[in-house]
Amino acid sequence: MKKFISGLAALAIAATGIWLYFTPHLTVRAMQTAADNRDAPALSRHINFPAVRESLKGSLNAKMMSTLKGNEGNPFATLGAALAGKLIEGLVDAMITPEGMAALIKGEKPKPAAPAGKAAQGDSPARNDTSAPSGTARDSDTTMAYESWDSFAVTTRKRSSKDEPVVLVLTREGLITWKLTALRLPL
Repeated sequence: MKKFISGLAALAIAATGIWLYFTPHLTVRAMQTAADNRDAPALSRHINFPAVRESLKGSLNAKMMSTLKGNEGNPFATLGAALAGKLIEGLVDAMITPEGMAALIKGEKPKPAAPAGKAAQGDSPARNDTSAPSGTARDSDTTMAYESWDSFAVTTRKRSSKDEPVVLVLTREGLITWKLTALRLPL
C-alpha cells in the first residue's frame, strides 16, 4: 500500500511539473485565439500594457540615442532627439493597443489606433472589434522558449515577410499566470 501511495504521489508531482512547464504555452494559445477572434478584452487579460509600452519606449529611445551619438556637438541633433523622444512616446502609446498587439501576435505590423482619448490606448478592455480577421496565427512562423524560470519568449514573423521577427516576452506573475510585458522589435 505504501508503494502505491508513494507512486501516486510521484505521479501527481510529475503531472504538476509538466502542467507548470506548459502554462506559458497555454497563455500564448489563449492570446492567439483571442487575436484570431479579434477579441480585445480576452487579449487584454494577458498583457501588461504599461510594461510593454515602457519596454518599447526604452528600446526605441536607446536606438535613437545610439544613432545620434556621432552628432554630439550638433545643436540640431539635440533638438531632433528631444522631438523624436516625444514622437516615439506618442507612437508607442497609439500602437500598443489590444488591436495592435493582436496584429503583432499574428506576425503583422500594427496600425496606429484612431485618436479617441484614453480608451484608445488599450488600458480599457471594453473595446471589441468584431470585424473578420485578416489573417490567422497559422500565417506566421512562431517559436517559443523559456529564457529563464520567469521569462518566456515567443518569436513570430509573418511567413510572407522578409522582415526580422518580433519577440514577445512573457513574464511569470505568481506560479501559473503569465503576462506579456515586453516587445523586442527588429531595429
